[in-house]
Amino acid sequence: MKSNKTRERIIETSLKLFNEKKASNVSTVQISAEMQISPGNLYYYFANKEEIIRCIWKERMLDEIKSLADNFECVKSPNEFCEHIKKCFEHYDRFVFFYCEASTLFLNDPVLKEYYDERLDMTLEQIKAFQDNWIRDGLMVEMTEAKKQAVAENVFLIMKSFLINPSVRKNRRYENVLVLIEPYLTEAAGNEMAEILDI
Repeated sequence: MKSNKTRERIIETSLKLFNEKKASNVSTVQISAEMQISPGNLYYYFANKEEIIRCIWKERMLDEIKSLADNFECVKSPNEFCEHIKKCFEHYDRFVFFYCEASTLFLNDPVLKEYYDERLDMTLEQIKAFQDNWIRDGLMVEMTEAKKQAVAENVFLIMKSFLINPSVRKNRRYENVLVLIEPYLTEAAGNEMAEILDI
């Protein structure tokens, strides 16, 4: 009978090594060596590295991503938006290997790319829903659907870019996201945002 404890250790050890060294530089043999188990023992639970990464996505990342995306719609003020963006960055930091190596991971596992693309589309829709709520509540100016889509995509892309350039504004990177939406805020919301930014 397979041990859930060993399976969980494999996932946790793999995540640690992937984040430290990049998944492309880590083999299943290295994972098993780090755990002091035989490669055969690891293969009893996972057929290959791609299967481990897929499990990290499904069992570690997906619930967090869904929760963060759902909570985007509940953000009611610039201050709450700032705190939410910080939580998003914390998620990225926990799974930095995934976001930094996404293109390579997807080449090796097209099924993973399908999972990711589906979730990304849903996340962008929820960021647009957040914009709709702020427009309705008088915090954001009116925008076309195309512009809302572009803003949602820009928020996602600029956050991801910090993972590739980790030394850039490490402790203040959330401000770059705030600056991104600042031009679309109404005067009252803009004043509150200016106090948060202090730049």
